[in-house]
Formats: sequence, C-alpha cells, structure tokens
Amino acid sequence: MKLGSAISCSLLLCALTSAGAQNTPTTSTNAKTAETTISVPGGAGATVTSSGTAGAGPIIGFQVSQLDNYFISSFFTISPPQSVSGQLPTGTQTVSADQGNFGAFLLTPPGQGTSYSFAGNRMFGFQSMKAKGCISAQTKSTTAKAAAVAAGNTTGDLVESGCAIYVGFGGRGGVTNTTWVGQVTGGNNQSKSGTVAFITFPELVVTSKTYVSPISSSAAGAANQNNQYQFGVSFGPSWRFIGGDLAQGQSTSTTPTFRSQMLGTDKTSFFSPEVTFFVKMNEFKPYFRFSHFSQPKADQPIPGFTGSQFVFGVDVTSAIFQTKPGS
Repeated sequence: MKLGSAISCSLLLCALTSAGAQNTPTTSTNAKTAETTISVPGGAGATVTSSGTAGAGPIIGFQVSQLDNYFISSFFTISPPQSVSGQLPTGTQTVSADQGNFGAFLLTPPGQGTSYSFAGNRMFGFQSMKAKGCISAQTKSTTAKAAAVAAGNTTGDLVESGCAIYVGFGGRGGVTNTTWVGQVTGGNNQSKSGTVAFITFPELVVTSKTYVSPISSSAAGAANQNNQYQFGVSFGPSWRFIGGDLAQGQSTSTTPTFRSQMLGTDKTSFFSPEVTFFVKMNEFKPYFRFSHFSQPKADQPIPGFTGSQFVFGVDVTSAIFQTKPGS
C-alpha cells in the first residue's frame, strides 16, 4: 500500500461533505441563527504532494448554506496552469522515472493554477432511540427567534438540532488546467497542455449534528463567539479524466505517445470508489480519503495513483463577506 499525502489549504474541498456550518460573526446578543447564509469566500490555496510538488494561487467563490440542511459552493482560481515535470526513461524503461509525479497529480488534481470546482450536499435528520423527536436546527432556531422577537430581542439565538445524526447525498467535481513537461525517447523535450477533471457523484454522506458550544465573553468585553463541531463520513464512486492535447493520440509499437511515456498508459479515464472521513471545526476540516484505482490492463501500476491510496489534508474556508436573504 502506498501512502500519498496532500496538505491542502484550499477553499474548494470544504464543501465536500460538511453539512454547511458557517462560523459567522456574532454580537453580544448572539445573533447567529440557522437561516440561509450566502457568502463569498476568498483567499489563497496551497498543495504539497508526496512527490514534493507544490502550487499556490488566489481563490474566490460563492456559497449558499443552511445549518445541517444543505450546502452548495462554486470556486475559481486564476493563475498560471500547474506544471508537472518528468525525465527521460532510462535503461530498459519505457516510462518516465518521475511517473509518480503525474500519478499524484491525477489522484488529487489541485485547486491551484487555473481551475474551477463545485460541491454540495443535502442532508436529512434522524432522531436517536431515546430522543422524543427530531427537530432540525432550522426549525428550532426559527421558533427561538420568534419567541425572542416577542420578548423584544430581534436577533434570536442559534440552537442545536434535536436530531442525532444526518444522512444525505452530495457530490463534488472540478477541472484543472495543467502543462506536462518531460523528455521522451530520443532525448527530445516536449511540453503538452491539457486538463485533468474529477467528479465524485453520488456520495452517501453521514454526519453528526453540528454541535454548538456555549457563547462566552471576557471581562474586557471581547467579541462573543459560538464554536461549531461536526464529524462525518462520505462514500461514492469517483472518476478522473484527462482532456485537451494531453488526451490526443494512441501509442503504436514504434511511436509511443507523450502521455504514455510520462504516465505509463494511454487511458484517459479512470474509476475508483472513494471514502472520506472528516471532522469539521469552525473553518477547519481535517480529513483523510481512501481510493483504489485499478491498474490499467496491459500496463504497469502507476505510482501515486493505482492501488490503495490515502490522502491526508485539511481544508480552510473564510468569507470575504456574507449575508442572509432579506437582511
């Protein structure tokens, strides 16, 4: 089993399987509610793979969410395309000695360079055996807000859901521009541009409810803040696709394609089941993901891609601004 490692500070994957909890600013009256939240996240992302390749770029996106109900997001990055390099096959080799660089890139297409990605989910609450009823955070918050308004407080309070767990469905996908550079048989340098796309759909998503810590304030009058926590797992079929100039042509007995010499196969589409375990802590979501892409027929295994692979990472999201409809 080969262990692949990726540490990602991107805004893309926070939408993978979370139930849409947002860490919005609060006032001294605890103005957080489970109403629909529209936000525009922005910042920068960085990815480091097990092969040592790295990339970074600005990110901006759009999110719509409702606590423990649904989450939809869309993100863009605009910077030079991610470049992956390889060396001339040596000795009796027919594939680049740096094949693992291309395999790792295909396994976890980064959200850097020029890319677009999207993700979302829809969750449904289920009560525990001992619970008297499963009341969503949205319903409880609406009720609490109505009572607060009647008492003269126009903000209301955020309350936890009465549901024990949430089960739903979701998906994610994206496309990244890339340039592959390397020496091929004969010693010629080549460079080809293309795209690497991924999609995981449909995903079965199971999470705990979003736990909300009590609000607190310091004697000096520091801003109050609710902390939110959630645990979950998702499972679904996943595909990787190679497109553009990189996907052109098929190898012959005398003329192998650039793609086959760098990656080790002429295939342009790959399938694997994927399972992801995660913990959501305010804006942070550490996770690890397991996949198993099969070895292409008549080809050798692709280091960093085929077989059982684990990817470890942490996602961070922060909104430039956010609002609630009608506010």
